[in-house]
Amino acid sequence: GEINLPFSASTTGELELTVTGQNLYPYMATLTVVASSETLSLESWTNETDGQLIAGQASNMFLTLENAGAELTDVEITFSCDTPGIILGETITVPSIAGNSTYISNPISISATHQLSHGSPIMIRLEVSSGDMTQHWNKFLAVQAPLVSIEDIVTVSGNLAAGDSAQVEIMLINEGGVMSDAMTITPLQHDLISIEGGSSACPAIDIDDSETATQSYLLVFSDQVFPAEKLTLQFE
Repeated sequence: GEINLPFSASTTGELELTVTGQNLYPYMATLTVVASSETLSLESWTNETDGQLIAGQASNMFLTLENAGAELTDVEITFSCDTPGIILGETITVPSIAGNSTYISNPISISATHQLSHGSPIMIRLEVSSGDMTQHWNKFLAVQAPLVSIEDIVTVSGNLAAGDSAQVEIMLINEGGVMSDAMTITPLQHDLISIEGGSSACPAIDIDDSETATQSYLLVFSDQVFPAEKLTLQFE
C-alpha cells in the first residue's frame, strides 16, 4: 500500500521518519531536505528483504537517483556502515548521469554475519559525489536472526529434590525472526547438581516454535540443596 504524508519544509536538513506497528519492528529512515539548487535527488533506496537484514545471509539493495540538472560525470556512489559484521560492496563509479534523467543502479550486495543478534539496528550511509557536488543519505535496517532459549525443562521421571535424581528433557524455543539452524547443546556442570549425559542435538526451530533436544539428562541433586531453593542450569 501507499501512505501520503503532506509535508512542507522551510529549511534544508534531515527529517527522521519512524513507522511503527503492533508486534512489528519499527521502520526508521532519514529523509534529506535539499535546496532547490541541488539537482540530484534520491528517488528510492530499497532492500529486497523489506528493510530487514538476515544474519548469515546476503541480500541486494536497489538505488534510483534523479538528476534534474546538467550532466554529471565521474559519479562515485559509496556505501558505509560502522557496525561490525555488515559487509558492503565497493564504491560504484558511474562515468556519467545525463541531465534530466534517472539513474537506476544494478543490485548492490549487503551481507550480515551470523554474529549479529536479532533486532540489531543498522544504519547504512550513502555518499554520492561528482566534482564539487557531494550528497549524503542514511538508511536504517533491522537484523533478523534466530533467538533460541530454553523454554522448559520437562521431568520425565524421578524427583527434583535434595538427595534425589530426575530424568529430564530440554525444550527450546526460537523467538527470533528467522528459522534457526540445527544445533548442539552441552550442559555446564553445577556445584549442587551432577548432570549425566553429554552433548545433545536439536533440530532446526521455526519462528515462534519449540523443539525438544534429542537426548535426555539425568540430574542427581546434592543433599545440601535447601527446600524450595532455586538452581540455574546452564547450557552452551
